[in-house]
Amino acid sequence: MIKRCIKVLLAVFLVIIFANRYALALQNPVTFPEGSIILPTDSCWQPNGDPTQSQNTNNPTCDPNSNDKSLFQLYALLYALLDAGDEPSKCRNNDGSTAMQKSVLHFDTCKQIPVYWIIKKTKTDPNQADLEINVPTHTSNLVDVKNSPGFTAVGDKTTPVYYTGGPFVIHANDLAKLSTKEYNNLINTFSSVKIHVANVPFSGDVDKVLVGKPPRVAVLNEGASDVLEDYLRAAGLVSWGNFVFHRVTARDILSGCLKEDPKAAGCNVTKTPFQLIWAPHWEIEKNWSGGYTPSAAEQTKVVQEIRDFLERGNAGFFECASIESLEGSQSTGASVQQGVGGFLVGADKTWPRIDTNAGCSDQGTCNSGYLKIEESPFWLVQCGGWSYKATGGHVHNLRPNKTKGYTWLTTKTKNDSTTLDDPNDPNSDYDDKYMGPIVGDSRLFTRFIHDDTAKLNNAYDPGATERHIMFMITL
Repeated sequence: MIKRCIKVLLAVFLVIIFANRYALALQNPVTFPEGSIILPTDSCWQPNGDPTQSQNTNNPTCDPNSNDKSLFQLYALLYALLDAGDEPSKCRNNDGSTAMQKSVLHFDTCKQIPVYWIIKKTKTDPNQADLEINVPTHTSNLVDVKNSPGFTAVGDKTTPVYYTGGPFVIHANDLAKLSTKEYNNLINTFSSVKIHVANVPFSGDVDKVLVGKPPRVAVLNEGASDVLEDYLRAAGLVSWGNFVFHRVTARDILSGCLKEDPKAAGCNVTKTPFQLIWAPHWEIEKNWSGGYTPSAAEQTKVVQEIRDFLERGNAGFFECASIESLEGSQSTGASVQQGVGGFLVGADKTWPRIDTNAGCSDQGTCNSGYLKIEESPFWLVQCGGWSYKATGGHVHNLRPNKTKGYTWLTTKTKNDSTTLDDPNDPNSDYDDKYMGPIVGDSRLFTRFIHDDTAKLNNAYDPGATERHIMFMITL
C-alpha cells in the first residue's frame, strides 16, 4: 500500500469521479482573470508535518504555517463546492437529501461552479511547476493568501509564484456568481485549507474541468477496507458516508447493489445507482466480511457483477490484491470461471490468467530484476514536493504479458491501432485496451505499466520508488 503521497491517490480518485461524468475540452493554455482562486496542492503552499518533503527548487519562500489537515481537507472543500445537487435550483438530490453546497458551505442557492485541474503534461519531474504566476510589471503581492496566520501575500515583479502537484483553479467569473456571504463561506468553512487569490491574470494548461454533483461511490467493505477509510478520513469525508459514498460488501454486490436499479434488484444499501466502485486489497477466496467463506459460484457472480457494472460505462478503482481477484494469479482468483475475469489479460484465458498469458507479478513467475522501475507516470508526477514510496502490499508489480512491451501509460477511448505491444512484431495485439460501451459516452481504460527500457528514468532509486502497477483504473 502507499504510505507516502496519499494525496496522489486522492487526486486520482477525485478526478476519476468527475471525469467519469464531465470532461470539457478546452484550448490550452487557459487565461484566468484577476480574482481567480488557486487551491494549491504542493508541500510549499499546503505544508504539513511530513518529514519526507523533498527540497523545493522553485519558490524562495514557502508558507510557514504547516498543519496535517490542509492538504487532505482541500478535497472535502472540492466535494462540497461541486455538489450542487441533482436539482441545483432546489439544492436537492433525487433521494431527497440536501446538496453539500447548502448543507456544508451554507450557500443560499446552489450553483454549478466548475473547478479547473492544472497540469503541465510535459513535466517529467515532480518538482517541475504546473502553474507559474509571473508578471514583471506588478510590483507586489501577486497572490493573496487566505487561512495562513501572519502570511498574507506572496510574489512580486522579481519573484514569480510556482505551483506543483496539479493545483486546482476557480475562475473569477464563476466566483462572481456567489454572494459575499457565500464567497466568505467558501474561504472560511475549511479554515485549515490554504487558499490563494490572484491579484493578476495568469494562464495554465487545464487537464480536466470538474463540474457537477459527485457520483455515488461504492466502497468495497472487504479485505483491507480500513486503508480506504483512512484516505476518506484524512480528506474529512468519513462523515459524508451515504452521500458521497456507501460501504458495500461482496454479498451486497450479490444482492444487486451494482445494478442500474439497485432498489428494484433488492439492494438494501442504496436506492440510487453507483457510478464508481473502489476496491482495496481483497483476496476474493477469503476476505469476505463476517468470516464468510464464499462458494466458487459466488466468487464468479461478484466478478461478473463488477464486469457488467464497468461495461455499462461506470468506473472502477482497484488496488493491490483486488487486481488479482479480477485477473486471476497463481495465488488468487482460481475459482472465478473462464469468461468472467481477465479484465487486463482477456476473459478467454484460463486460470491463472496472468501466468497463462505469459504475464507475471511478484506473486508469480517473475525473475529477480525482471520488472523494471518505470519513469514517473503522468498521474504520479503530481506528488508536489512529497516523497513517493510504495511499501508492502500484495501486488507490487504486474504485467499482463512478459513477452510484449507496454507503454508507460495507456489512456485511450478505443483500441489503439497505431501502438503495438511489440514494435518488432507487427502481428502482436495492440497494447491500449478499451473497456466500456461500444456506443454512447466515451469511457477510458487506464493501466500503469512500463517495460520500455528507452523510457526508464535512472534517476529513481529502485529501492525507494517502486512505481509499477499498484492499482488499475477503468473509466
